[in-house]
Order: sequence, then structure tokens, then C-alpha cells
Amino acid sequence: MHKEVTKQPRFLGMESYRNQEGTGITISYWESKDANAQWEKHTLHQAAQHFGKEKAYAWYKLRVCTIEHEYHFTKSNLTNVI
Repeated sequence: MHKEVTKQPRFLGMESYRNQEGTGITISYWESKDANAQWEKHTLHQAAQHFGKEKAYAWYKLRVCTIEHEYHFTKSNLTNVI
């Protein structure tokens, strides 16, 4: 699915994390709610959801969120730190 989702219009990116037990989270970023809704209707995405419900997962949770603000911090390699 990763290969297919990256081809979708207005797809911005994806992050995925898993712990040692296999529990995880995947976050996809879209330009708008409409872009996300179009992905939800995509035939391959719907097939993957069906497979997940029938064979892969005992349960899952879906959250749709809006990012209001984003910032980040990167520590530089300072040699003279006081």
C-alpha cells in the first residue's frame, strides 16, 4: 500500500512505528480532508481494509485529526557548551 499511497494526489507523507510486540501506528498526511476522503474510496485501499478486518487484525482504531501547528527542534553539535 505504501507504494500506491505515495502516488495519490495531495498525499504529503507517512510515518509508521511498531514496538517489539508488533503493536503500532501509521500516520498519513494529506493536503486536505477531501484528499484523505479520496484515498478512503480508492479500490486498493478498500481491499486492504477488507483484508485487515477479515484476516490480519483482531481490532484496530482509526483517528482522523487536523494539524493546527507544527514545529521541530534539532540540536546542533556544539563544541563549547556553557
